[in-house]
Amino acid sequence: SSSSSSSSNRQASFEAENSELKKEIEALKGQLSKAQAESRRKEAAAASSGGGEAQSLRQELLTLKGEMGMVRTQMEKTRQEQVASDVRLRAEREKVDDLNKVIEAKDETIARLRSDLRGVQGSSISQPEADTFEAVLAEEMQLMRESFEQKISSLKAQMERESVAFAKERKEMKEHFEKENKNLRRRLDVLQMQAKPGTDDVAS
Repeated sequence: SSSSSSSSNRQASFEAENSELKKEIEALKGQLSKAQAESRRKEAAAASSGGGEAQSLRQELLTLKGEMGMVRTQMEKTRQEQVASDVRLRAEREKVDDLNKVIEAKDETIARLRSDLRGVQGSSISQPEADTFEAVLAEEMQLMRESFEQKISSLKAQMERESVAFAKERKEMKEHFEKENKNLRRRLDVLQMQAKPGTDDVAS
């Protein structure tokens, strides 16, 4: 059905977003590793330097460590978002399973009622009784159909709300991640330039 197809598409979307989060975590790990290597280099340089240069290197080292802390924080936020994505994905799969069970139950009930109707039509009961049974059967099937459609509509509305909220969270997080990533790369570039011979006096 179209509802089941829509649920499958949404599930595939959650899986794609989850995969993207895992890639972002790996990228953050790479940046943190790079920052840690730069920190060790600065510590060694500060230990072997004296006077104002050592003080300057120590200040740069403190700044770099602060930026490394920001990367760790961002990595933890991304990891938490991935956990949330896993939870949403499991919930989405459960909804798809529930929807399929409802569909199967509906089909089984309709088949049973149709079988009952054929049995009544082939029996020796009077026409008025058959007409009454058929009317009751039609009403029961209509109520069942309305209940099913209401449940499907409710599930679709809930899934849509969750999808919109999740997309908003992902967008805000990605924008923040890109901003922090840009700032960190800029700072690392400055520190690397300062570390080159003849550039000790370059301002941050």
